[in-house]
Amino acid sequence: MDDFNKYAKEQNLDITLEIEALTNYNSTLDINNYTLIVDSLLKKKSSKFDIFFYYATFTENYGPYLLCLDDYLPKSHLEMFDTGIISSSCKYDDKIVGLPVSLYISTLYSNKRLLSKYKKEVPKTWDELIDIGKLIKNGEEKENDDKDFIIYNGLFSEDDFGLLSIFEMLNSFRNSNDSPQIKIKSKAAENALKMMKKLKEELGSDYIFLLNDSNAIDYVLNGNALFVKYWYQSYNSTYKTSAIPGWKEGVSGTVANAFNIAINGAISEPRRLASAEVVKYITSKEVQRKYIIKNRSFSAIDSLYDEEEVCSMIDCDVPKGSYPFSSVKFKISK
Repeated sequence: MDDFNKYAKEQNLDITLEIEALTNYNSTLDINNYTLIVDSLLKKKSSKFDIFFYYATFTENYGPYLLCLDDYLPKSHLEMFDTGIISSSCKYDDKIVGLPVSLYISTLYSNKRLLSKYKKEVPKTWDELIDIGKLIKNGEEKENDDKDFIIYNGLFSEDDFGLLSIFEMLNSFRNSNDSPQIKIKSKAAENALKMMKKLKEELGSDYIFLLNDSNAIDYVLNGNALFVKYWYQSYNSTYKTSAIPGWKEGVSGTVANAFNIAINGAISEPRRLASAEVVKYITSKEVQRKYIIKNRSFSAIDSLYDEEEVCSMIDCDVPKGSYPFSSVKFKISK
């Protein structure tokens, strides 16, 4: 907020940005009801707030009430962002109604110590993951009897994360990262489900594959696994991060869940123009670069991952192995 207000003053913009954050301290509602509050304000066409932040999975819900950004932002600005994210997460009725501020990217964590010990590389396909997993599993069982150690968690838990993992598995059997999502009754979908079963039977168990996201982050933190699937976190010395594997090299199951910024369609024209300046600033390449470096997060601006400064702070192999990004189509509970 302070950065924008300083920028506005330097640019002689008669705009002052004020942010009202919903927290447990200023709201009688639980923080998880934020989406309900936004939904209610938009449907009532309230002009109380100019700008909203929201998970992109709600674009279909909020879209009818949001401002078309195509009419207020330069084409060159909109074209900076990954086309996959824009088309799947930021459009309503073929109009751009939001822009991604940050991305949550599903990631494969590979235990560097064990891969080095057995002279193996990070797997790029499911078959490679299975072959490496079986080799190291057999080798480690001969040396120790650590019953808490797992080969691959799968994260097929009985919640939204489990649905996400199924979505990722189907995603990983496309012809390429540019291909559309496969049809559920296709041969590719059949092969994906067979691979899911094979992974469970050869590397895990019903119990392991049903472990939830809390267990997954525990394994990332304690290093007691060979492979872990979870959202990208900051640098971890135990694991090498990479895109989720696919049925062949060059195809990834990785999906991205965007956190968007949008403008309220119910406000006056002067407030729309002022809000557009705010959105343009927050989603600028310069601010996105600063955000990534500070928070170890991802942006939907592809060209940032060719910059040495950015890649010194986050693992650029993850987004580069996922281009173009495929977006989550359903709500993920946090």
